[in-house]
Amino acid sequence: HDVFCCLHAKLRPEESFRWVRIAPNLVLSGDEAKYREFCQWVAQQPVDSPEAAAHAAKAILLRPDVADPDPSTLDNLRQRLKESSVSDDFLPWLLTSRALLAIRTQDPATAASLAQRSQALGVQGCGRAMTCSILALAQHKLGDPKSASSALEAAEKLISKSRESVPKKDIHDLLIAEILHQEAIATIGDSTPGS
Repeated sequence: HDVFCCLHAKLRPEESFRWVRIAPNLVLSGDEAKYREFCQWVAQQPVDSPEAAAHAAKAILLRPDVADPDPSTLDNLRQRLKESSVSDDFLPWLLTSRALLAIRTQDPATAASLAQRSQALGVQGCGRAMTCSILALAQHKLGDPKSASSALEAAEKLISKSRESVPKKDIHDLLIAEILHQEAIATIGDSTPGS
């Protein structure tokens, strides 16, 4: 039996923090089918807090067009990713998850706004690298190549710096930032004249 199937079968819904540790490893393994299966499992779990919703969003929306969650899952995430009931420390991370949801649901203006709000609240390190990559994707979709390139460059610098200092317990955040950054490079590079 597959190790990831066994692992997520043993996870309890209240362990949503583990979802963001598993998802980037599945993406990086290159096995899209296993990642899709894991995302389908996560989408079926109860998401009853902003924290669990942020974890679910980062797990199932890490790659575009792979998990393809149904509209009710996306609506539930949208509802649970509300700002009113989270700590000031968690708010930048919540906004980053909302920005990821917005970019995946083809709302680049909202994604850009949320990423910028997260940055204004002081998200640092890997979290800021995530927001920069999301912002690069959003600015690209909004037709602002200069801002997209600037955000992409900022993400690269933050990821490089984070590689040297990220605590082992937070390595999943670095992996997520790297995955989003690679997507932004591929997306922005693919549409550049002459590429």
